[in-house]
Formats: sequence, C-alpha cells, structure tokens
Amino acid sequence: MVFFVFTAYLAVAGSGQILMKSVADELPRAKALAVQFLCAAILGWAIALFMRDIRLERELLIIVGVGFINAFGAFAQWEAIGISLSKTAILYPLSGVLTAALAALFLKEAELYANSWLVGGVLLLFVAAFLLNLGKKNKKSKEASDEIPAKKRVIKWAIAIAAMVAIFGIVQFMMKAFAVDGIGKVAFISHWYSGAFLGSLGILAIAALRKQKDQRKFFGEHTWKLPLLATFIFLNLGATYWAFQVAPAGVVAPLFNFAQAVLPIGIGLLIFHERKGLKISHTLGFLLGLMGILAIAIGFY
Repeated sequence: MVFFVFTAYLAVAGSGQILMKSVADELPRAKALAVQFLCAAILGWAIALFMRDIRLERELLIIVGVGFINAFGAFAQWEAIGISLSKTAILYPLSGVLTAALAALFLKEAELYANSWLVGGVLLLFVAAFLLNLGKKNKKSKEASDEIPAKKRVIKWAIAIAAMVAIFGIVQFMMKAFAVDGIGKVAFISHWYSGAFLGSLGILAIAALRKQKDQRKFFGEHTWKLPLLATFIFLNLGATYWAFQVAPAGVVAPLFNFAQAVLPIGIGLLIFHERKGLKISHTLGFLLGLMGILAIAIGFY
C-alpha cells in the first residue's frame, strides 16, 4: 500500500511542480501563497461539508496550529533559497532525518531499525536525496537584495535553515502523530490549510512591517492558476497524510525526501528539456534511490 501511495504522491507532486514552475516568478510570493492556502482551505471545507464531517474538537484545533506554524516553515525556506538555493537544497533532507528521529523516540518506531533491509534502504534514500540536491544552481530571487553584507547574509541564511529544518521536521512528526490517533483525511486537510492560511496572513503582516514591496502584479494571466495549484497541493498533502497512515514515519520521510529531490530533475529533463544541468551526482543519486526503494520493499514486506 505504501508504494501505491508513493506513486500517487509522485503523480500529484509532479503535476503541481510543473504548474508551480510556470507561476513562481510571475506573482508576488506572499500574496500568492495566501490565496493558494485560502483556496485549499475552501476546498477542504467544501468536501467536509459534502461528507457531513464538520467538527470542532480540541485535537482538530491543534492541527490548525500546526498548519499555522508550517506556513512559517515555508517562509523560512523561501528566505534560505533567496540567499543560496544550492546550500539550502543540500540541507533540506535534514528535516526528514529529524522526523524519523522524533518518531523513533516518541512513537515507538525504534524497533523499525532492527530490520537491516529497512535501515539500509532508509540510509540509501537519504544519501540519494543529498546527492540529487548537489550542484543545483543558485537562482536569485526577485525579492533578494544584494545590499546585505556577506556576513549578515550568512547569519540570515543559517537562521532560516535552522528554522526550516526544525519546523518541517517537527510538523511532519506531528502529521504522523495525528495519523496514529486516527484523524480522518478530510478533517486533517481542511483544518491544516485553515491554519496555513492564517499563517500566511502573518507572513503578509511581517512583509508589511519590513516595508517590502513586490513589484510583480497579482492580477494577470497567471492568477487563474492559483486555484488549480491549490488543488494539487491539497491532493499532495492528502497523499502525504495517507502515507503516514499506512507506513512508519521512518519509511515515509526518506521516500518523500527522495521524491522531492528527484522530481525537479525529472521534470526539468522530460518536460522542459533542461539536460545541461544533469550531473554525475544526480545519476548516482537516482540509482541509489532506486536501490533504497527496493531494499525498503524487501524489508517492509
């Protein structure tokens, strides 16, 4: 079942990344993120209403809080990428390591590592994710400022990386904890994106306090794509949560880290014909990733 969910995740995440690539540089980021999360929340509540699954419980309000915090993890990720895409990409898999470690400590997943096939597969997938992220070219954000001194840029990047890894790692661990508690997919997603939307409003407030002005126009030929993108991230989160429902976090985290690393390269090659950026480390990472998936399949079943 976990590999079926993983395949579904690849299809949804791949389609979403293609769409995201077409709008990422065209719309003001903070406003686009807020609208994207709002559309995802509306979709979630519409489905919940249709299924008559509208509930207000304390545990569901905690999900709203976690979704709120996750929005700031995304903000920290943008800040880090704006300074150095290559360094940020290399360190991104650390969030998955943190998730697996927390699950081993608090969700009794330590026994998972008694299986040598699973241990080997997990390690191979994490190494593959690092290799696939090596050599990614820096892409200056339109919001980035070259006026920031080098020392301050390094400090700002380090703080952003620490926040990104900590928030994403803890948030994914909480997602697994909610899955263990038996919270349904629709209830989880609708409350998660409600919190993410509220968090994005906080990000807009921070941008306003910093007096940061994005010169890109919000209303234009790419605006209509935001509800469609929201549908893809909605399905993406659904597939991720589903995976946590059917498999240990120690398996899901490295699998999805590998997927997040290999998807941009695969999409660039197959859809946008970006063959010049392909490196030996990418090929090695892809092969190690396949070996890791095979090892997990042997150990898991």
